[in-house]
Amino acid sequence: MPHDAYEIIMASRGSRFDPEIATAFLENIAVYPVSTIVELNTGEIGTVVGVLEKLQTRPLIRLLVDANGQLIAYTGVVADLSEELTRYIVKVLKPEEILALGKADAAYHQASSEDRCPLPQIPRFP
Repeated sequence: MPHDAYEIIMASRGSRFDPEIATAFLENIAVYPVSTIVELNTGEIGTVVGVLEKLQTRPLIRLLVDANGQLIAYTGVVADLSEELTRYIVKVLKPEEILALGKADAAYHQASSEDRCPLPQIPRFP
């Protein structure tokens, strides 16, 4: 994963890699490419929708699941991690974890209306 490679190169600057070249390289890659599904330190889950130049570790995140594990209605609201410094990425979700989110959404929508409380549909990724 790009974020793993980023950490290895950062840790190896000066020992395995020329510091100037490593820095130039790291400033020009997307650590979290657009459409990567991530978990934040707050417990929220979202998808990367934008990467800012020279701030690759602080992307723009469209939140999908709140800190309580509830699906969030698609509102178009994006968290800008370059401005919200108390939020940060702690994990990139694996495909099976993303699939589990979709299964939870599907199970919810298959339940009868009497068995469920109002909950918005999870946004589908392009």
